[in-house]
Amino acid sequence: MTRHHQLKNEARRAEQRSDWARAIELYKSAIRLEDERGSGSDVGVYNRVGDLYLRQGNTAAAVEYYEQAADRYAAHGLHTSAIALCNKILRIAPDRDEVYGRLARLHASTGLLAEARGAFLRFAERMRETDRLSEALEAVQDLVSLTGDEELRTAFAEQLVGAGLGAQAVAQLRLVYEARVAVGRNAMDIREKIVSLDPVSYTHLTLPTNTNACRSRWSAYH
Repeated sequence: MTRHHQLKNEARRAEQRSDWARAIELYKSAIRLEDERGSGSDVGVYNRVGDLYLRQGNTAAAVEYYEQAADRYAAHGLHTSAIALCNKILRIAPDRDEVYGRLARLHASTGLLAEARGAFLRFAERMRETDRLSEALEAVQDLVSLTGDEELRTAFAEQLVGAGLGAQAVAQLRLVYEARVAVGRNAMDIREKIVSLDPVSYTHLTLPTNTNACRSRWSAYH
């Protein structure tokens, strides 16, 4: 039996004695041993340490280990397990804003676009409320690049409008408009939203008489 397995077995025996502190110490020793060898620890050990910290009432330490476990699950392509851990974190630490962003990316990676939108919009709301809107703007760009989901950007624009951030909303809608016209899709509804928020945009938009001729005279990034 390897030293790594010995440490985990000792940790389990400590758990049976309800000696949570000793079990945590042994599990963490097993993690360090595997890290030193470069072979990587069992992902489940991080989750177990988090559970034990939670038993002790140490939520901050529990969340730290749950997040490490989620990252490692995701790195191994185990997105469902990573999603479950993110939800676990949010149940005990709902103010952990960054987890909503991680959850949005995980859902997007598994093709669950509706869930990705919901998690992202919660993340974006928290970023806006804490004066970190630039992080939300970066995240929406990454997610749309990953999924091609223009509805995510449109929903984000609506959220910005509701917050009184019309200029930022128009910038997002312009990107949706450009994406649609680039592939010859009908963009009339997006055009109407842009013009309702910024009437000056009317002079900058050219809608075609047929979809193949659809063009815009301004850059989406202006």
